[in-house]
Amino acid sequence: MDLWNNKNIIDLWSILHFSFGLIVASIIYLMGYRLSYGLLAVVVISIIWEIYEKFIGTQESILNSSFDIFVCITAFLLAFYLIQQLENHNFIPYILIIISIFAYIIIFLMKKISL
Repeated sequence: MDLWNNKNIIDLWSILHFSFGLIVASIIYLMGYRLSYGLLAVVVISIIWEIYEKFIGTQESILNSSFDIFVCITAFLLAFYLIQQLENHNFIPYILIIISIFAYIIIFLMKKISL
């Protein structure tokens, strides 16, 4: 079973879509923008990314593409909610960004090693 190119609903690339949602929520919060602006940004960027993937010939199902967008939006909303609930802890957005960067590094190292 190839976890990188799963034709079903989820694959390892979904982790990066989740991480992207965390990063966008953190940046939007740190810049002082409202939830609605960030949500609009994450939806538009996610859709454009999935269209780009189709354009370059990435072989994934429509269900997988839709789920990637859903995962990104969900991560954004969860992160924004978490940041607002822990508003007294100003380091939370930075922690989410660091975790996301580590996720990107680990995923790309795994892909390069072909685990």
